Amino acid sequence: MTSLETSVGMLQRDFSSTENTESRKTVKALPGKCLGSLSPITPSKFHCSVLINAVLLATVLGLVALLMAVHPTESRIPETRLISSCQKDWIGFGNKCYHFSDDVRNWTSSQDFCTSFGANLVNFDSKEELNFLERHRDSYDRWIGLRRESPQHSWKWTDNTEFSNLTEVRGAGECAYLNAVGISSGRFYTERKWICSKPSSYVQCAANSGSFLHGVS
Repeated sequence: MTSLETSVGMLQRDFSSTENTESRKTVKALPGKCLGSLSPITPSKFHCSVLINAVLLATVLGLVALLMAVHPTESRIPETRLISSCQKDWIGFGNKCYHFSDDVRNWTSSQDFCTSFGANLVNFDSKEELNFLERHRDSYDRWIGLRRESPQHSWKWTDNTEFSNLTEVRGAGECAYLNAVGISSGRFYTERKWICSKPSSYVQCAANSGSFLHGVS
């Protein structure tokens, strides 16, 4: 081997040795550098993290509340309520339906007409109901459901319950009717218009949508 080749070989070995040494130093230094790059958790950073999480949670809850407000029917059960339902030509008031006739009949025939509709000549037990009947009387004398056997007997309704003497009944007749001065009495065969009444039927509906659910008698 020539002296030139020997020198080249030595240079190669020295270079390889130097390169390997530097590589090992770099590898050994990496863990320290990586650990040094990770900042320690300080109290101020912890508090900042908690604050950020709280803000994010509040934002999510706010969005949920907004969606519920925009679409309330999707997240709530509709409330229900009862409304009165009266058939055609009958008027609802309170928990009853009323029919004010256009025809005239005697007291007995008027009661028969009401009975055919599952009703009776009207009875009432409050001033409010009496005022309602007077407003809808249309200036006509109208038979009501009060009767008595004679002036010596007490007034009774068609279901035989006693009249509460809510107001005075004028006259000496055996059947009562509503007129411009209140309640008067006359003979049963006199022909007048009349008023029927019966309990209302009810339908249950959703308050939010107004849709009917079912009927209750």
